[in-house]
Amino acid sequence: MKAYGFVDEVKLRLAMRNTEKLRQEVKAQFLEYGFWSVLLTMEVVTVIAIIGLGSGKYPGLKMSLGTMVLFVEYTRRMFFPIMMFLEQINFVQRAFASADRVFGILDTPLAGEERPGAVADVPEAVEEDPLRERLVLL
Repeated sequence: MKAYGFVDEVKLRLAMRNTEKLRQEVKAQFLEYGFWSVLLTMEVVTVIAIIGLGSGKYPGLKMSLGTMVLFVEYTRRMFFPIMMFLEQINFVQRAFASADRVFGILDTPLAGEERPGAVADVPEAVEEDPLRERLVLL
């Protein structure tokens, strides 16, 4: 970049891209925190409904304390695998997004000209070394 005088232009483009990526990351984090908050709130609301219905306040819906504890534990055990599954999906999505960014960087063509005297083609095969072949066989 220094050789072609692109340093200031690259700094400006990088700053603009970083600002946009930060804005998108903050938006995604707010959506993620909102989603997890709703999921955890659903668990709490379900437990409150079980305790409210089983407390004997409504006729015909009375439960013993042991049955209420059992239902609350079942509710927690029902929500735990869902949360773990969704967390794994989140990790996989982040991994794919990261891989996409890396491959996008690797696929970026060169914008500048080659330096004078640069090698046009990279040799396909490296010179054979008999010592290396003997070491591989060991």
